[in-house]
Amino acid sequence: MKKITKWNTILLCLCLMLALTVSAFARRTTSTSTPTPAAVQTNSPVPTTPPSNTTNLALNRPATSSSDENASFTANYAVDGNTGTRWSSGFSDPQWIQVDLGTTANVSSVVLRWEPAYATSYQIQISSDASNWTTLWSTTSGSGGNVTINVSGSGRYVRMYGTARATQWGYSLWEFEVYGSGGGVTSAPNPTATPITQNTSTPTPTRTPTTAPTVPPSTTNIALNKIATSSSDENSGTTANNAVDGNTGTRWSSAFSDPQWIQIDLGATASISSVVLRWETACASAYQIQISSNASSWTTLWSTSSGSGGNVTINLSGSGRYIRMYGTARATAWGYSLWEFEVYGTGGATPPPNPTATPSPTQGSGTGTLFWADEFDGSSVNTAYWSYEVGGTGWGNNELEYYTNGLNSSIQNGVLVIEARRESYGGMSYTSSRMITYNKVQRTYGRIESRIQLPMGQGIWPAFWMLGTNIMSGTAWPACGEIDIMEHINNDQQIVGTIHWDANGVYANYGGTAACNPATYHVYAIDWDSAGIRWYLDGAQYWIADTANNINGTEEFHRPFFIILNVAVGGNWPGSPDASTVFPARMYVDYVRWYQ
Repeated sequence: MKKITKWNTILLCLCLMLALTVSAFARRTTSTSTPTPAAVQTNSPVPTTPPSNTTNLALNRPATSSSDENASFTANYAVDGNTGTRWSSGFSDPQWIQVDLGTTANVSSVVLRWEPAYATSYQIQISSDASNWTTLWSTTSGSGGNVTINVSGSGRYVRMYGTARATQWGYSLWEFEVYGSGGGVTSAPNPTATPITQNTSTPTPTRTPTTAPTVPPSTTNIALNKIATSSSDENSGTTANNAVDGNTGTRWSSAFSDPQWIQIDLGATASISSVVLRWETACASAYQIQISSNASSWTTLWSTSSGSGGNVTINLSGSGRYIRMYGTARATAWGYSLWEFEVYGTGGATPPPNPTATPSPTQGSGTGTLFWADEFDGSSVNTAYWSYEVGGTGWGNNELEYYTNGLNSSIQNGVLVIEARRESYGGMSYTSSRMITYNKVQRTYGRIESRIQLPMGQGIWPAFWMLGTNIMSGTAWPACGEIDIMEHINNDQQIVGTIHWDANGVYANYGGTAACNPATYHVYAIDWDSAGIRWYLDGAQYWIADTANNINGTEEFHRPFFIILNVAVGGNWPGSPDASTVFPARMYVDYVRWYQ
C-alpha cells in the first residue's frame, strides 16, 4: 500500500508539472497588451522562404523606428541586406520599424528575419503618408525565426508594429524585407551602414556628380542660429549649436562610432534648395541629407558613399521643418565633425527659443527686489546655480525616463533647452534632464517666475516647480511641501498650478488650471508670502491658496524651498507615450527669476 501511494504521488506531481508548463506556455503566447486592430489577414500560413523572381523593395531604403536600443542597432541595419547586422528597439511596448519605399508600391509579401528577441503580437501595416496606417496582417502568436507573410496592399511606407514581446528585451530584426512591384528602387539609397576599418588618413574618392560647386548660394542661410541637436557630442565644447552659429572657428563633433546625425529645427516649414557642409578633417565618407516635418519620419533627399570632406554644396529639393545630416561611415578614426551646417531656401522662422528681445517680467502683487536670476546667457548650464538629479527609479510616479547628468540639457542662443529623447539608457527607454537649485539657490517667499515654451505629446510631462529643502535632510514627501508653479501633460490646452502637503498626517493637495497654448512662450509665476500663494499666467492671476497661520496644517509653506525644471516621460498622470508622440521633446526656458 505504501508503494502504491508513493507512485501515485509521483504520478500526480508529474501531471501537475505538465499542467503548469502548458499554462505557462499559454500565458507566454497570449498577449495581454492593447488588442490588435482587425486585420485583413490573421495568422495566415507563413512559409519560411522569400518569394522568387521579385525584388526586395526595402533593400537600402530609408528606415526609421520608434526607438533604438543604442547607436549600434539602428533601423537602417534591418534593410542593409546583411544578416549579421540588426535593428533592436527599447525594452518596452509598443515599438515599430518602418521603411520608406520611395514611391507607391504594390506589396505582395513581407519577410521578417527575427533575432531571438522577437514579437509574439505584431501587425504589418501600410501607409501613403507615414501617418495614417492600414493593417494588412496581424498575429498574437508569433514565434520568431524567418517568417514570410503574404499580404496585399498599396502604399509608400510599410512597417512592423509590435505590441507584445516574447522576451524582456526589445524587438530585434536581422532583416525586414518587402516584396512586390513599384517603389523607388532606383532612387538614392541608404548606404549600407557597415562599420569601416578605422584609419588616420582621409580618403579622397571621386565625389558624386550631384555635389555642386563649393560656394554657397546667394540666398539666406535659414539654419543660422536655429536650434540644433545631435545623436551625440564628443564633449561639451563641440555641441551641435556650434555648427549653426556662423563661426567657422567653432564646430560640432560626434562620438567615434557609426551612425551619427546632426539636425536643425528651422522653426517652420521651409522649401530647401541647397545645403552647405563645411567639414573638418574628420568628415563622412557615406552620409545622407534628410528632411522631416516632425523630426521622426525622415525622407532622404540626397546621399553619397564617396564623400571626401572639405566645403561641399549640395543642390537638392524638398520641404520640411527639420533637416539633418545622417552619417553612416566615417573617413577617419574620429567622429563626424562640421565647422558649419548651412541650409539655403525659403521659409522657416525665427526659432521660438531665440526671441529677438526678452520682455520685461510681468509683475503681480509680489513685486520686489530681484535677488537671483538665470538668463541663460552663457555657453553652458551654470553649475553655480544648478545641479542634476540622476537616475531612472520612476521618481514615485512610475515615470519612464532616465535623468542624465547634463546630457539632455544645453544652452542654445541664450535659452535653456531640456530635451527628452526616445533612447535606451540606464535600463530605461527614454532620457531627459531634471535640474535643481538645491543648496545653491533656495529661500522662503518671493515672486518666482519663468518664461517657457513647452513640448506637447502623449506621455510628455514638463514642469516648473519647487520642493522644501528639508526633503534632502530626511523629511519625506509630502511633509516637505511641494509647490507646482506650472505643470502640463500630453496635448492639454491648459496648465496646472498646485500645492501638495501633509495636512496633520493626511496627504492633501489644492490647485487650479488656466487655459493657454503651452506650445508658445508664456510667463508662469507665483507670488508666495506668509498669507498664501497666488498663481499667474502672463501676469493674470488664476488661482490662490491660503496658507496664513498654518491653516489646514500648511506649515510646510513657511520654510525654504528650491527650484526644479524637468521634462518627465510617462507616469501615472499622463500615461505612456504612443506612436503619435514626437521625440525629441524639448522645453525652452528663456529665464528664471526670483524676486524678494
